[in-house]
Amino acid sequence: MIRYMIWIFCLAFFLPRGMTAQDFEGNWEGILFQEGKKDTFSYVLALKASGKDTYQGFARSQLQGRADSATFQLMAFWDGKLLVLQELEQLSPKEIKWCLKYAQLAYVAGDGTLSGTWKADGCSPGLLQLKKQGLVSRDTLLEEVVIPFSIEGSWTGVVSQSDRDYGFYYSLNLGADGRGTSYIVSEDNGGDATHNLSWEFSESDSSLVIKEEEVLRKNDANWKWCIKKADLKLSKEPHRYVLRGDWSGHLEGDLSPAGLCAPGIVKLEKPILTKTVEQVIETVGSDYDLAYERAIKVSHVLEVASDRLYIRVWDNGTVDGDIITIFLNGEQVANRYRVTKNKRNFPVTLSKDNNFLILHADDLGEVSPNTVGVAIDDGKREQVIIMSSNLSESGAVLIRQIHRN
Repeated sequence: MIRYMIWIFCLAFFLPRGMTAQDFEGNWEGILFQEGKKDTFSYVLALKASGKDTYQGFARSQLQGRADSATFQLMAFWDGKLLVLQELEQLSPKEIKWCLKYAQLAYVAGDGTLSGTWKADGCSPGLLQLKKQGLVSRDTLLEEVVIPFSIEGSWTGVVSQSDRDYGFYYSLNLGADGRGTSYIVSEDNGGDATHNLSWEFSESDSSLVIKEEEVLRKNDANWKWCIKKADLKLSKEPHRYVLRGDWSGHLEGDLSPAGLCAPGIVKLEKPILTKTVEQVIETVGSDYDLAYERAIKVSHVLEVASDRLYIRVWDNGTVDGDIITIFLNGEQVANRYRVTKNKRNFPVTLSKDNNFLILHADDLGEVSPNTVGVAIDDGKREQVIIMSSNLSESGAVLIRQIHRN
């Protein structure tokens, strides 16, 4: 601690006079140390003046050499001698708490740095040193601010059944009142149907129980659907939350042993979105809706390591005459392509870090809606998903290009 005091004392000789709010507005980047710890953290700060000598902003602290990081909302003010910085709220991650830091930083006019000490309740104090930068923006920081998780909302995936060699497209829409609906598509017989359901989520063991109650709508009046009960476990994977587990059930209107359905497995996912990506989705969705009078539904987020990809498309069920158009960032990749069992390759080049692949249904074929198998291949791995579209809503996947040194 003595060496920290000597360091700050020496910095005091460099303090400028007559500092104004604009002097600190902008982007800062540097390193953070903590007493008794060998680890070094990078620290990135974006400040915007909110009044005379006062600022609002965001910061991201990341353990150097690792992916562990946290993002904070903060305020700061210039007291005439020091820039006083207080982190107000940890925006991400939600699962692990980091230190909410209070820092007093001296400005060294000669080299344009902010240096000083920080402390936090329940944490060992440390040092922070920052230098003015022009590369990091507030939007870059906010890009990693994850939208808080909620079990409610839309989940998309597949249902398998032990007596069949094909799966069903399956989605859930969970409401806030413990009620919801499920939507299922058979690429063989039966078409599609919507069920109502009840659900209950246990945070203690991250389990979700869903119970379908009745069929609300179906396009084949003679087809009997399974009324399902599923016990699912929640897990977190890169860029997505996953619900996975077993289901069992009986045919609608038949509770006898003869009406039992062959059991199977449910796998559903929900993208992990950030504030910046959510804003981009809203913009893309608005433009697409104006052009084609359809909504888009982003059901998957994939990460790729290259800007050059192969997109492979095929009919994952019964070939029934589905015709689709594929857009990547607004440009046509395939125009009115009739989907078959054979995988068709479409080479594409990504032009952005966040890229949107949209599946537009031109003809639903004999079975509504269009459900299509899609593989994204970046040369290192192939990621396979099922996308669904109809004449009012188009399925979409967000493809994020990750740059690695």
